[in-house]
Amino acid sequence: MQFFAERYQLSEPWSKAADGWLAAARDPKLNREVLLWRTVVLSDVEKEELLRRLGAAARFSHNRFMHILDVSVTGTEVYAVLAKKEGFRLSDRIHTLGWSGRVILEQLKELIPAIREAKRERLPDFAITAENLWLDHAGRLQIIQYWLAAPEKERDVFGFATLLYQLCTDGTAGPASMREFQQAVGRRLDGLPGGGPQEAADWASSAFLPSCTLRRMEEGIAGLLNPRPQVPEAPEQAEVGAMARRSRKKQEEASAKPAKEPVRQYADPVPPPEEDEEEETAASSRLRPWLWFSAIVMLIGFLGVVGIWYVTRPPSAEPPAASAVSGTANSAEASAAAGGSPAKGAAASAKPQAGTASPTPASSPRVSPSPGAPSASKPAAEAGQTEQTTVPALTGKTLEEASQAALKAGLRYEYVLETGEAAKNTVFRQEPAAGTAAVKGDKVKFWVSKGKS
Repeated sequence: MQFFAERYQLSEPWSKAADGWLAAARDPKLNREVLLWRTVVLSDVEKEELLRRLGAAARFSHNRFMHILDVSVTGTEVYAVLAKKEGFRLSDRIHTLGWSGRVILEQLKELIPAIREAKRERLPDFAITAENLWLDHAGRLQIIQYWLAAPEKERDVFGFATLLYQLCTDGTAGPASMREFQQAVGRRLDGLPGGGPQEAADWASSAFLPSCTLRRMEEGIAGLLNPRPQVPEAPEQAEVGAMARRSRKKQEEASAKPAKEPVRQYADPVPPPEEDEEEETAASSRLRPWLWFSAIVMLIGFLGVVGIWYVTRPPSAEPPAASAVSGTANSAEASAAAGGSPAKGAAASAKPQAGTASPTPASSPRVSPSPGAPSASKPAAEAGQTEQTTVPALTGKTLEEASQAALKAGLRYEYVLETGEAAKNTVFRQEPAAGTAAVKGDKVKFWVSKGKS
């Protein structure tokens, strides 16, 4: 008595299966029937990868897939123990089935959703041919091995077309040419509510188009089994529809025309996407972060431009005060013109502690000359007038009082802040002296005490 995977006793010989060997066995410990799948691995890297794939497949549970009960390693051999239901491998008895066209399409229609669900779980593209299917006692097809990828002609829509051909011919071989494929499918699917042999053959041939998906094959099966009622067309519309169908048929035949070599070598189209809706959703999800990023970059750029403009904009020009007078640079000349000493004026303006000579403050009341009178900012001589006035006494007054008195007498004024014995903010010296005859528009200069230092 020979045991495998340490505890399982074979009940039939090993037979070739997808990427390995398959045999029915019995588990004496738990008294149950199982199905053993085994393969040989030559390196530790291959062994680890295979065990990882088996672990991922074991977490997937579906009644259309044979569940993995256990995984065992013996030397260079890896075993997968599958839950076996009463039934048989489809390739062993396919020649005895004799299913009608309706039964074939119903079986495939029930199998497609399970395959699509496995693809959503990111399982490999396993084989969908008779060699990898189990038919249980309830007449349901189950996938045996779904943890290793199959060749392109045995998986996805190509594998679906191969399985359809095998069921229509009651054999395990694939089609040798496109013509043979269409004839076999058309004969077996004749008499369906949705059309005759030609319509069935056209639908089956669409599996070899690059744009075909399992969803579209499922929709085609539904149309053949339960066609929608059609409204009778007008003669003109019927003729246009017939021409369109003939043109479409020629295009499909040209694109699906097989190579001259004997087939099983199908055209090499790019594997079509699994789900149209899922691909559109994935594309939108990929674009959404870029849209947000672009909006943020544009907002930051706009704020940067506004900030640069605000920093570099020219300062707004302020209109000069009407009563503004020349600064300390002209104070010495003004003092000399009024009878004062130029040397004294220059010395006063040169003292750093005495403060800068201040023109008439902008907050002081402006002189409102009578109409036709010259501007207060121009000397009387320039205006062509010689209206006489008298320099008021400013000594002893506060800065504000002295300013008002000078303006009232029609004179411009200039003051200097100095440290002195006089009370703070009090005028202790003036030039010209009080009572001196002057012309309106002349300048009077006075010194204001900052108090004792």
